[in-house]
Amino acid sequence: MLELGPGTGVITKAILATGIAPEKLICVEFSPEFVGHLRANYPGVNIIQGDAFNLDDTLSDKRDTVFDSIISGVPLLNFPVHQRVAYIEDLLARLPAGRPVVQLTYGPKSPVPPGLGNYTVEHFDFILRNIPPTQLWIYRRAHAS
Repeated sequence: MLELGPGTGVITKAILATGIAPEKLICVEFSPEFVGHLRANYPGVNIIQGDAFNLDDTLSDKRDTVFDSIISGVPLLNFPVHQRVAYIEDLLARLPAGRPVVQLTYGPKSPVPPGLGNYTVEHFDFILRNIPPTQLWIYRRAHAS
């Protein structure tokens, strides 16, 4: 499993609570401060400091890993639409067909608009405990390319 933009590790903790072994989880975080916090709090998890928009370089020798699923907390609304579409397309290429990319965001609309690439968009749920509520968006490959 790949988690992008784990920040302080709230979702990381929830992922591990599902029973996923720490060594089966790779987390990519841009902020060196958060990386230090994550490494201290989640021993055994592979925490990589790097750019989620450049995963080939960031993942290095793990660049060809096929993940079962990907969870992204990267603040996509801070980036131009073309970069968001390329990001989702890259993530979907790292998954078996049909497997999801789950994107957490605070906006009421999908941060990656439908119809701009080879993916489907589904609004799954939202988390009310956050202010504003966190929205969950699921992306899957539309068809084999």
